[in-house]
Amino acid sequence: MSGGRKKTILVFALVLVALAVTLAVLSATVWKTEPGGEEAQTELLVPEWTIDQIDSISVRNRNFSYRLYRASDGELYFDGAEYVLYQQNRIAFLRSVCAHLSVLGEVEDARDLSEYALTEELCSASFTVTSVSGESYRVLVGAKLVSGEGYYARLDGEDRIVVLPVSLENCLFSDLNFFLSPQVAINLSESDYYTVDRMAISRLGEKYMEIEKIPEDEVKESDLSTHRISFPAPYEPNTALFTQIFHSFTAFSGKSVCAYGLSRMDADEYLAVMRRYHLVSENDAQMICKVEYTYHDFTTELYFGAPEDETGLRYVFSPDFDIVASFDASSLAWADYDLMDYTQSELFARSISDVKQISIKARGVDAAFDLEHGENAKELVVRAGQTVLDTQDFRQFYTQILYLKNAGYATVPASLASYDKTELTITLNDGSVFDYCFYDIATRQSYYTISGKGVFYVNRDYTKKLVSDAVNLTTGKAVVARQFS
Repeated sequence: MSGGRKKTILVFALVLVALAVTLAVLSATVWKTEPGGEEAQTELLVPEWTIDQIDSISVRNRNFSYRLYRASDGELYFDGAEYVLYQQNRIAFLRSVCAHLSVLGEVEDARDLSEYALTEELCSASFTVTSVSGESYRVLVGAKLVSGEGYYARLDGEDRIVVLPVSLENCLFSDLNFFLSPQVAINLSESDYYTVDRMAISRLGEKYMEIEKIPEDEVKESDLSTHRISFPAPYEPNTALFTQIFHSFTAFSGKSVCAYGLSRMDADEYLAVMRRYHLVSENDAQMICKVEYTYHDFTTELYFGAPEDETGLRYVFSPDFDIVASFDASSLAWADYDLMDYTQSELFARSISDVKQISIKARGVDAAFDLEHGENAKELVVRAGQTVLDTQDFRQFYTQILYLKNAGYATVPASLASYDKTELTITLNDGSVFDYCFYDIATRQSYYTISGKGVFYVNRDYTKKLVSDAVNLTTGKAVVARQFS
């Protein structure tokens, strides 16, 4: 007989032996509940304990271990994750797995515990449950049945081998993160989420944008929004965008928890987590992005990592809940928007019926236009001193103000004293005052400020036309509409 044929016969013989052992094990299992069938009878491995009777559950598997314990306040906490929110349905499931041990079957005439991976060295997992009265039991979980219907298990100190439900693997073979909620902040109420008092975004340690709720005693009828940008300048906010951002805080929860217990880590461990989830800059000097908001006098601080292109994820560190959670990066894209996205593009967007006075001062003009409104919106009288102006011409001038829009970021000179400037002040019927100052810093750029602050410029052609129209109004010339590309 050839050597190859002998080797084939030997392998086949070993397979038959393994199959025989497997069949012997399966045939030795007496089912209390037929797999896939109706329950014949219910047997519990130990008497069931309710959640209120449990003092602790300790779980250990080949990769992880965790402990749920009852603290002095009577509540259950996971050791090392006391400040994290838990997924209560999964804790209830853990209680069911460990304290409601339904026996599906029993192995008769078991000789060797190692065949079922039920020795201390071979077991897949073990758990210990302790009651508030001091009683306890420990269960070893061994191999999974070939059929996949359950796991072999035994009570510590006993040789009886039983089959427990396969559902236990969801808890016993997971790490602690399985039970932790990826919620990173206290949820805002659906009924008043838009009343966020303040929100600020900082990048690499420097404040980038801040928006504040207008105090109730300062709210005016003409306000376009309940909030206003307070940094870097008092711009009108993009109301639709901020409504969307604030609403996301009503259920600010990620996909999963990636790290917890950061408050207990030493400096090296903490920094390793910050690096792993791209929360710090390359030189570890600054956090990538900080989002801070105040709601009902409570301030929340969150730190956003840099988005990962390869995974589509972005990580958020919550100091309050002591976790790092993963998010779909697209859901947090707003944190990286440009300042121009956060602001309304138009400098001024009010109806002419809201305006009481417009004053303009520039090279060749220094005038104040007073508006008198009739009961009908179309009834309008405009005066420059004692002179009544042509209403249609003034409306053309006012339209030019509405054309003023942010065109880009200005490179602001160290001194503005030598540049031509145009001062524009608009006073509304409700007392609101808007002070604009435009500086002609380049051929096509007029850098402007609002109440002395600003970073943007507008197209200089628009400001030149505005001044030209004002001159025509004061000299009795017609104001001609003009569009710019």
